[in-house]
Amino acid sequence: MKRVILDAVEIARLMQPTVGQGGFQSLLQYLQGKLDQQTGRIDLTDEDRGKICRYAYDYGNGGWENQLKSIFGNHLSEMN
Repeated sequence: MKRVILDAVEIARLMQPTVGQGGFQSLLQYLQGKLDQQTGRIDLTDEDRGKICRYAYDYGNGGWENQLKSIFGNHLSEMN
């Protein structure tokens, strides 16, 4: 388990409403449920970190990928 602390901007980006049931949307909804909005703390498993990295970088370049990068981009080195 790896603890990441998101700042206020990253929290706001993560907590934006998501519509749909695709892989990106499901991942974001799952991560929203793990976030402590008061502290910005989110505890990520190895599987969580792997999904974030794969979804952000391995599936092309677009809106969902950019959203993940804008939320977790500053924390990728912490995820290794």
